[in-house]
Amino acid sequence: MKDEALIAGGIEDHRSAEALAAAFVQHGIRASVSQAGALRVWIDDLLFEFSQRGDEFILADPCANTPDESRESVIALVRALEAIGARSRFEIYEGEHMTSYHHVKWPVAAGGAA
Repeated sequence: MKDEALIAGGIEDHRSAEALAAAFVQHGIRASVSQAGALRVWIDDLLFEFSQRGDEFILADPCANTPDESRESVIALVRALEAIGARSRFEIYEGEHMTSYHHVKWPVAAGGAA
């Protein structure tokens, strides 16, 4: 049995959650801001919710489906973030092992996973 996939990462951007959500919507990605101020982005059926701390939006709910589904969703999310010009980085773990690293305008992972 494979370990559950875990996604870690976030977005670094000077725009507000409302402005980022609007940018996603302009690019055809479903996005909104919760009543609590969290940025919510849907990629297929997977919800990515981010809490904001200054210019950083941290992924709030790191659990995901299978590693393959997680990887596909993160790749689609990173493409959308690239389209709106937002700096971001995401790591996918299976158990304690990072199996995938995806980013926009961020350094390559130290472990070399891509």
